[in-house]
Amino acid sequence: MNRPRVLLIAADSDPRGATGPLHAWNLAHRLAEHCEIELVTHGRCREAIHDLGAFAPGNVRFVDGARGWWFGPTALGIARERSNRGLVDVVHLLDPLGPRTIRGLARLDAALVVGPTTAPLHSATRLADLALVAAQTALGELSAGGKGRAVAIDPCAVDTDLLEPTGSRRGDALRVVMPCTAASHEALEAALHSLPQLDGIGFDLLGDDPALQALARTLGVADRTRFLGNLPAANLRRTLQAADLLLDPSPAGARVDLALAAMALGVPVVAVRGSATAAYTTSLTGLHLESNDGPEFRWALCEALRHFRDDEAMRRQAGRAARCHVERCHSWNRRVADVLAHYRTALAARTAPRRPILLAAPAGLYGSA
Repeated sequence: MNRPRVLLIAADSDPRGATGPLHAWNLAHRLAEHCEIELVTHGRCREAIHDLGAFAPGNVRFVDGARGWWFGPTALGIARERSNRGLVDVVHLLDPLGPRTIRGLARLDAALVVGPTTAPLHSATRLADLALVAAQTALGELSAGGKGRAVAIDPCAVDTDLLEPTGSRRGDALRVVMPCTAASHEALEAALHSLPQLDGIGFDLLGDDPALQALARTLGVADRTRFLGNLPAANLRRTLQAADLLLDPSPAGARVDLALAAMALGVPVVAVRGSATAAYTTSLTGLHLESNDGPEFRWALCEALRHFRDDEAMRRQAGRAARCHVERCHSWNRRVADVLAHYRTALAARTAPRRPILLAAPAGLYGSA
């Protein structure tokens, strides 16, 4: 396949994010080796993208506007102009834009690829599912023979070239990193209640929660609990490199991106069975807890943490398995190969009845409604 000319549309593409689910900059940066990429993104990303110097000025179109609804119509106008001039082969929409915008994109001569969305898993676990349903409905109205052809592609990936394991980390205490979000508050309370029973273990919480800080003081474990706030990417990477274990006790999975980054660094991951984080891990890369509610969960959590604290050989083995797992299943090289295959399918379909391609997340990835 010759190098296709791709117009990549994504409002949420700030590359300063740590390891976001499918930040457009990450995808565009890697696809540029195989395609002619033009990125359409929000004006708020101008400074960050300029600082990185990853794109020539003519290869990025910034959309400015105080209101989010303005991005879709403007992006559609840019895509229509590029398509009418024969300057683009594929329009790839990464954001959950409205059905009207999707219908307009589907009428262009360029092949259309939709999804997976860039909606962060840790902020709105069902937003991407709802956006994909809307996209499927809009595409179905325009596709020959009914609905658009849906193909599965995983929306999360990690840069395994950038993140390299650093070996054993165990110091005076087992350092356990945990994402601290509103959705995981109750689960983190349970984790803090377990800490007084666990010698030689310390918690690093990524975020701020005054109520949890007060609880740590009440339980007498404030000296073993650090609240690190919202760290920039470089500091977050160093924190994960120094960790022995990543624990995501949220029933939905608070930060899939952190789990993938930790595994790339050779850090085992403990998650709740059935959560989004558990969908990205296996029994070899860490451990899945059966429950996230009541005393049974606290008991299971204590046992899991003691297990990782006391068995260094098992911890190292799980870390090696975690690294191998993300290299094989969740690296950006794998994602790019998947997307290129979808481009080939979409381009081939241009000579047949129009069947826009919808890239859907795996079933159940975003947890229950």
